Amino acid sequence: MNWNEFKQNVERWAEERGIYEHSTPEAQLLKALSELGELADAVVKNDREALKDAIGDVAVCMVNYARMTGADELYLSGSVRRMERRETVEVVGNICIILGHLLSGERHVYMPQLTQNYVCEVARNEELDFMRCCAQAWNEIKDRKGKEQ
Repeated sequence: MNWNEFKQNVERWAEERGIYEHSTPEAQLLKALSELGELADAVVKNDREALKDAIGDVAVCMVNYARMTGADELYLSGSVRRMERRETVEVVGNICIILGHLLSGERHVYMPQLTQNYVCEVARNEELDFMRCCAQAWNEIKDRKGKEQ
């Protein structure tokens, strides 16, 4: 699965379950923040499986947020490979800051993409394949039947 397939699958799944109709961008950001807490917990516990799960789940939330705000030009950036290496804890902190800005109403078009880049950077730092994390998240949610918010 590539990034465009993942994004299209998540968007179709969310549409079919009424997420875009019944949820809000803020709810998606809070879900991302919740998943980020799980990511942080996985880092602390050095739990690789939970880390893979959380990375993919944050990506799902950001796809939904981007779609709901019209900033759905999320793409898988190659720039992560060129970034100066930062510790995972610093990157997770940066994601928290961005989500906080978005939740406070600051809407810069680059913020969802920057969040995406940082989540990719966490995967790279932890020697995980970002797209495999996304595929794992997709495989866990794709058959859920209920409507979510």
